[in-house]
Amino acid sequence: MPGTWKEYIDKLKSEWIGKSVTYENATYNVVDVDYNGLLLIDKRAKHTNTTAVSIGSVKRQ
Repeated sequence: MPGTWKEYIDKLKSEWIGKSVTYENATYNVVDVDYNGLLLIDKRAKHTNTTAVSIGSVKRQ
């Protein structure tokens, strides 16, 4: 991973935000990437409007 962590996260954001993904047999949109490199999808959780998931747990549409 060349560059800084921030550059890596920025790269992930440019690659993933706005993309549709399949997670647990349903389709969601990626709305952000958090500082840990997890995708935030628009699946409601108990206390938030998003759910953090790893890149390896989703399939890009």
